[in-house]
Amino acid sequence: MDFPVSIVKEKRKSLSIQFTQSGVFLIKAPYFLKQSFINDFLDEKKSWMSKTLDNFSAFSYLKTPNECVTDVELAYFGEKYSLSVFEKKSKEMPYFKDNRLCFFVDRLDEKESNIKKLILWYRHLAKEIFEDRVYFFANLLGVEVKTVRIKELKSRWGSCSTLGNINLNWKLIKAPFSVIDYVIAHECCHLLHMNHSYEFWDCVESVYPDYKKCKSWLNKYGHYMLF
Repeated sequence: MDFPVSIVKEKRKSLSIQFTQSGVFLIKAPYFLKQSFINDFLDEKKSWMSKTLDNFSAFSYLKTPNECVTDVELAYFGEKYSLSVFEKKSKEMPYFKDNRLCFFVDRLDEKESNIKKLILWYRHLAKEIFEDRVYFFANLLGVEVKTVRIKELKSRWGSCSTLGNINLNWKLIKAPFSVIDYVIAHECCHLLHMNHSYEFWDCVESVYPDYKKCKSWLNKYGHYMLF
């Protein structure tokens, strides 16, 4: 089996390998290392690389689509759907039917505009749903939230400031609802504990007892959603 590999030589003492968001195995090697040693290293990693690629393919629907065309797979609340894209100049709202998302665009050939429209749809849904859940947990905890911002964060699902501002990654809309609730409860608890102390985790558990399962799901699958 051939693997997508990119080798970068730099000033370092050892070999390393990581799977990138583009679906390529990045190998970092010392300048002086011979190719034969790198090949042996890759042979040792074949089993792990094969499993990683299989998982990447199986959960590719969690990635953000890079095109808005019929049959592209995408995620919504942790479920897999396929797109059905229709050319229609009316402002008909997207809807779900038989595991498909029916989505309407002005012109099928306006690819750049259409993918922007799809992402904007995701973000609007995230804002509506996330804000509602933020204020739900804020009320449970008796804390005040000043603003909720929906952003595209590169490596985080959310953040909270001492001023009462909460930022949430719109890509979280692709996760199961329970995971969304966990992240939001997590950020709201930071309004009481700006750390990850025992008291903080006790606070999270008090409003979301199943948080450990959701945290585990994010650790296992969350990186796919960041693609």
